[in-house]
Amino acid sequence: MTARHRIAPALRRAGGLVLGLAALLGAARPASAAASATSSVSSGSLHFNLPTAGAKDLGLTVTAGAVTLTGAVQSLEAERKLLDATMAVPNVRNVVDHLVVDPAHRPDAAIRADVQSALERDPSVGTDSVQVEVNAGTVTLKGTLKEWQERDLAGWIAGKVPGVRAVSNEIGLLPMGRPDDEIRQQIVDDLVVGLSSVRVPAEPSNSPAGHSEDRLLAVTPPAVAVSDGAVVLTGSLPTLLARKQAEEIAESVIGVKSVEDDVTLQTNPRVSDGDIARAVRDALAKLGEDEQNASLYSLD
Repeated sequence: MTARHRIAPALRRAGGLVLGLAALLGAARPASAAASATSSVSSGSLHFNLPTAGAKDLGLTVTAGAVTLTGAVQSLEAERKLLDATMAVPNVRNVVDHLVVDPAHRPDAAIRADVQSALERDPSVGTDSVQVEVNAGTVTLKGTLKEWQERDLAGWIAGKVPGVRAVSNEIGLLPMGRPDDEIRQQIVDDLVVGLSSVRVPAEPSNSPAGHSEDRLLAVTPPAVAVSDGAVVLTGSLPTLLARKQAEEIAESVIGVKSVEDDVTLQTNPRVSDGDIARAVRDALAKLGEDEQNASLYSLD
């Protein structure tokens, strides 16, 4: 899969904070390397290499709170985890995905068989209603399902199959007539359950580098308006990941036709790009440590 955007060369020369995090995903970060990196972040750039599992030549650029991720990952799942970890960092205003998914080559027929098998194993997705096509590692899903949640689940399952470079989810939804008030109340209830608190990384300045602990923030879920199945979310949330989760919660409710996200981000203007870069760096390093620790206790 090709990168989604091209980085303008001027961006790196015109005040963007650049961090080279070669092979960060899956890496355990030595405390000494982390300590030496901290001071250089605030000066404008940081470059270091780390052991890897599933990613290489990763880099991030922070400009006016917008984080651009570059490099190559071996799976869509690895890409998703990197993006989610970045979006979970407070004060990140936008994430631009320039990551390239570059898995080991597998024949399209083998990928298609594995996708179909994975869909069949999940009772939430009716495989009779989903058709699978594969071309050069790109999976296209077609058919009709009842719920957004089923549709998204099918795409997520396909994306976890080895060798998949991209997923084009063209599954349609059956029209489901449902009163707007009923839809709204379910979304409100689900947001209270699923988004009453948000887990965010600790501030880099409050913890030794490489040993940050996540913290929970209490949040007020977005307000919900519904008109003819079209949902509008308003309010404010502390992270991009929380906004994404709010959208997913709304989309999962039966009867929803579309979701418009008008939620604003709670940001601190005194937080610099250097602060954001340090926080993202620590979040990605912690992701790698968590992945490595999980593999040590895996029973697979």
